[in-house]
Amino acid sequence: MAGKKILIIDMDAASRSFVGAVLQKEGYQTLEAASGREGLVVAWRDRPDLLIIDPDLTDLPGETLALRLRQDARTAHTPLIALSSDPNRRVSAPRWTQGSQNIWLRPPKWCLPWLRQ
Repeated sequence: MAGKKILIIDMDAASRSFVGAVLQKEGYQTLEAASGREGLVVAWRDRPDLLIIDPDLTDLPGETLALRLRQDARTAHTPLIALSSDPNRRVSAPRWTQGSQNIWLRPPKWCLPWLRQ
């Protein structure tokens, strides 16, 4: 997946920057969105190869965002990763996956082996 586009959707600029830096160091191109609604626009316009979503977005909850992405042909099959710095946060997989791949991770370095597949 090196060289491919990854969209990071997170309200926190520092989190987006950190995750983006880790991924760019590994050779990935990153896109950023500061809200769920902005994430929809960027995802539909730029068609990334992977979406990394903060499940706790305030304008559009992560599960709702994931569902809207799944309902659109442009992003229906794009893999999702739910990423949060909260070690106690859990994601309800059935509401996130809608038949797609879903991984629940916290530190971004944990996802690198999976991304390389």
